[in-house]
Amino acid sequence: MANKLRVGIVGAGNIGRAVANYAGFSREGFNIQAIFDVSPALVGIDVHAILVQPMEKLEAWITSHEVDIAVLSVPKGIAQDIADTLVGGGVRAIWNFAPVRLQVPEYVIVQSENLAVSLTSLRVHMKN
Repeated sequence: MANKLRVGIVGAGNIGRAVANYAGFSREGFNIQAIFDVSPALVGIDVHAILVQPMEKLEAWITSHEVDIAVLSVPKGIAQDIADTLVGGGVRAIWNFAPVRLQVPEYVIVQSENLAVSLTSLRVHMKN
């Protein structure tokens, strides 16, 4: 695929690692370039051939690399601050797994996923 989109992942917990490990994204033109996390237990681990970097490096990295899409899989208490950092670094699309509505400029696209809401929706459809 000629036009690969550059992706950065913030949060190397279960969701972040699942996104990084999904081989189908590469086939669809998404190139995961970096993963960041605050946990000392996760920093330095290899996730699909990418070493998890400490969160302290996020701002410098995001401003020096052209990232098309950021995957945000962090707790809601820090999600907005990280989104602000991402937008400040030039990210124009965020795939948000944090359970919070992000406040971003109009030109930034946010696709929010709420796993609990999706599962509840399935339950409701099953009852009908």
